[in-house]
Amino acid sequence: MGTTDIHNFFESELHVGTITQVEPLPKAHVPAWVLTIDFGPLGIKKSSARITRLYNAEDLIGQQIIAVTNLPPRQVGKVISECLVLGLPSSDDADTEVVLLQPERPVDNGTRVS
Repeated sequence: MGTTDIHNFFESELHVGTITQVEPLPKAHVPAWVLTIDFGPLGIKKSSARITRLYNAEDLIGQQIIAVTNLPPRQVGKVISECLVLGLPSSDDADTEVVLLQPERPVDNGTRVS
């Protein structure tokens, strides 16, 4: 991987949001949830996330996550994904599930990662 400068890094806007709704992604080849996320002053955004094996819908509601919020919308199946929820692989195996990046204590929705 190459290096980047600090200005390019800060062009990505990473914000905290709270998951308010979770639905299955219709007819997905790989099972995924459609997350509705409240980013406070930035508004409500949707994102598709392939996290169904580690997270059930009921447990995700109310969870805070970190997402890139300034990417262009992307069509994922029948859903427009408006942000990219961030996570880490659960092990070194490339085919493992993703563990969500989350603040370790509650913060205001829309808070920018700094």
